[in-house]
Amino acid sequence: MPHPQIVQSGLPLRQLLPEAQILGCSDLVVRRSVRDARQVQPGDVWVAVPKPPKHLRCRVQSRKSYRLSPPSPPISSKDLCLAVARGAGAVVLQPPLNEDLPIPVVLVPDVWEAWGRICHRLASHPSKTLRVIAVTGRLATTATCWLLKQVLAQAGYRPGLVSPLGCFDGT
Repeated sequence: MPHPQIVQSGLPLRQLLPEAQILGCSDLVVRRSVRDARQVQPGDVWVAVPKPPKHLRCRVQSRKSYRLSPPSPPISSKDLCLAVARGAGAVVLQPPLNEDLPIPVVLVPDVWEAWGRICHRLASHPSKTLRVIAVTGRLATTATCWLLKQVLAQAGYRPGLVSPLGCFDGT
């Protein structure tokens, strides 16, 4: 299966998130988005995704189950300042915005969904060519998943895996 091509030239933010409220500019080109403020490079769009509550951090959670959990703490000012200091071209976050920033701010109703849409488009819609195999049941599902991953790898595929033992993205 071919690996999706990353969009090199970038995409207009208005095209990625048409419902977003953009403060500080009319539009901007997104070439790269990051979630970790420590990884921001000049021009990146930093997506202020809150950390999951501590009791959920070690589990694989769907977005729905995450939403049913207690609310996450707001984005820390430390992370916000770090992203700006490292040269972020814009920040995507959920309202309310409690401070003025020297860079464009993109307000969205759901930052998790916005981040997923940005990444999906920048990676040229990888799910269009992604094949998914699900293993369900009560007994030996984890072992079956790991064995299936090994079989697929030996057959020349690049399998990814999400299981209670961890996540593997195929790289």
